[in-house]
Amino acid sequence: MSSIQLRGVSKAYEVPVLRDVDLSVPDGEITALLGASGSGKTTLLRIIAGFEPADAGVVTLGDVVVDDGTRRVRPQHRGVGYVPQDAALFPHLSVAANVGFGLARKQRHTVESLLCTVGLTGLGHRYPHQLSGGQQQRVAVARALAIEPRIVLLDEPFGSLDAQLRETVRLDVMRILAESGTTTLLVTHDQDEAMSAADRVAMIEDGQVLAHRAPRQLYDRPRSPRAAASLGLANLLPGRWCPVGIDCALGVLPPADGCASRSDGTCTILIRPEQLLVSARSTTGVPARVTRVRFHGGTTLLDLATLDDGTALIAQVTGAEAATCRVDDTVRVRVSGTPHLWWDDSETTEGRGVQQATHSDTP
Repeated sequence: MSSIQLRGVSKAYEVPVLRDVDLSVPDGEITALLGASGSGKTTLLRIIAGFEPADAGVVTLGDVVVDDGTRRVRPQHRGVGYVPQDAALFPHLSVAANVGFGLARKQRHTVESLLCTVGLTGLGHRYPHQLSGGQQQRVAVARALAIEPRIVLLDEPFGSLDAQLRETVRLDVMRILAESGTTTLLVTHDQDEAMSAADRVAMIEDGQVLAHRAPRQLYDRPRSPRAAASLGLANLLPGRWCPVGIDCALGVLPPADGCASRSDGTCTILIRPEQLLVSARSTTGVPARVTRVRFHGGTTLLDLATLDDGTALIAQVTGAEAATCRVDDTVRVRVSGTPHLWWDDSETTEGRGVQQATHSDTP
């Protein structure tokens, strides 16, 4: 077994960094730990690796407690492979020597096999300065796998690569880890990376794990407005129950979860940008003015303000609408499908009572 179990893990320096963190990564699963700089994600990774002690809580790897405040298993005895952001290769050692560092002499024959696995066959004689950034990261992964770890920890290993190379190397590395069945925890601040690379995503903010779910569940049905706003662009609108659905700035929306059992109440509605249908020719929907157009290649983001009350919205469009919409154009906006919502009197407390439209402002 190579699962990761964290229970009540806390850590503070001058100020608290981790606050009573609970996290479970099943055997063989890839989990992404997603958070902004300073959220505590790297500290959590270092505690799991054994580089830092937890101030409180219990860390269990497989069926072995490795840190519970009274005993700590040394990093080299935890069966963990660690890949740092900068690869951290030994510049005076060849690629083969870097990969084989720490292996017993009788195990050195596995080095060439590992280099083949990461796509570096025949490059064992080279030195780190003779490799590209992507190749260096592959060497770091091979070195981490050389000890046949139960668990691999990745600390933003693709962040220093350019966009195209980052995608290629990430796909290759995550494929290798998935095929080997290695339990993996990937630390990242990149939402796209977390959503595409992992079986589940754990969102961490201010030292607390807000949610830990499959990427699609986390995106479509987050547990709170706070979690929704932290993962991708989001329109968060106040709404009120009415007999035929939910009344909000975009009109009356179809009945959503929990409506059938209610006869009143206010809520916060989540509408993702791709759920908004925008048309300059339609006669249905709420009228709005285009306040900004942001071209992103295959898609375009439109910042909108409803004509009725100025509610701010963000929509994602493609095709003809993307090509023709201009600032100050008047368009019609309607919602596709049934949005997710949170009742303001429910047990969800994070972000309760959002009474304005909010969205991430990506330039």
